[in-house]
Amino acid sequence: MQLSVKPSVVKGEAFGARGCASCTCNPCDCNPCTCGDSLAPAYPAWRVSGYYVDQGDTSGVDISHLLIISLAQPVLAGQGEGAWQEVILVPDTASSEQVSTLLATFDGVLHSMPAEVTDQPRRQASVYRASLSYTTWHADATLSLSFVPSPECRVRLGGYTSDPREWLYDGPMAVRSTFDTRK
Repeated sequence: MQLSVKPSVVKGEAFGARGCASCTCNPCDCNPCTCGDSLAPAYPAWRVSGYYVDQGDTSGVDISHLLIISLAQPVLAGQGEGAWQEVILVPDTASSEQVSTLLATFDGVLHSMPAEVTDQPRRQASVYRASLSYTTWHADATLSLSFVPSPECRVRLGGYTSDPREWLYDGPMAVRSTFDTRK
């Protein structure tokens, strides 16, 4: 992972998952997913990519134990082959300074659009505060997330023309990799 800002210390985990109905993986993090009965890639209901900072100090701002998530979802529920949008979620407990540091560190490398969505230009994602919790135990990771979009929790307006949809999740995540900028 190459970070967009040269931090003093940032180490943690990259993780993700996608909402697949036919995949046998638990959780599914295939991109594209060709698991199950179909040999053709299947559009998911959503896809998440995120970074959990186990230890982080960038320019004197402590971002330890915070996470930042990119959520991609169809603009209309159940319309996998239609228009999609991404939104970035940050903890509602983080200070404005911590949110700015998370964005400066991860915004350039955080993407969640499924590989199946190939006909849309990449746009800047809106950023919202949300209730986020991430836990890991050995190789198992769990994300609990409650996102109800509102102007009060919006940090930045992005380039998508429609508002994101509410998304609630409490389940497994696949740990993709670990990172440590000290090495």
